[in-house]
Amino acid sequence: MTSSPYARDATVYIETGADKLAVMDGVIAASGFLDDVERACARSGGTRATFPIAIKPNLMGATAGSDAAGDRTDPALVERLVAALRGAGFDTIAVVESALAGAPAVAEVAAGTGYTGDGYRIADLSQELVAFEYGGVLGDHVTGRTWLHAGYRISFGKGKTSGSASTAARQPLRLPARARQARALPRDGP
Repeated sequence: MTSSPYARDATVYIETGADKLAVMDGVIAASGFLDDVERACARSGGTRATFPIAIKPNLMGATAGSDAAGDRTDPALVERLVAALRGAGFDTIAVVESALAGAPAVAEVAAGTGYTGDGYRIADLSQELVAFEYGGVLGDHVTGRTWLHAGYRISFGKGKTSGSASTAARQPLRLPARARQARALPRDGP
């Protein structure tokens, strides 16, 4: 069996509590997240103000209707993360997603689910496709320019369970996950 170039050790931080924003603050602090972003910025030779950061939440699941709230990342938590990054001096932040065929536009879904764009921009990756060589079995494909050129990529997922266990209190908060190589991985699923 061969090792994946994307596999690496990871530390998981778990915080619990009734106040989701306080929990988010606890995860950011306990994980040393902002220090990690700062190290990546320093390695790039750029400044905090211009260092590009892309955050990929689960957003387009919200197009299925109000019951899909369990399938998307809570915008209040994403915006709390943006606020922490901006508070540390990082100003070039994009929340990214790709449109789904037949669904409303990414910006429309984002606005309709509570993303304000305050301190960040919404980027529709499907509107900015560029060729990319993934290597291996993926070979030549495309990715979104904002994701590809980000100095720091955050995949801010929403832990999902089966429909019979859909309470938000049981969902894990996964933060941060970033690609160390200049690679953008395709998302799973449709």
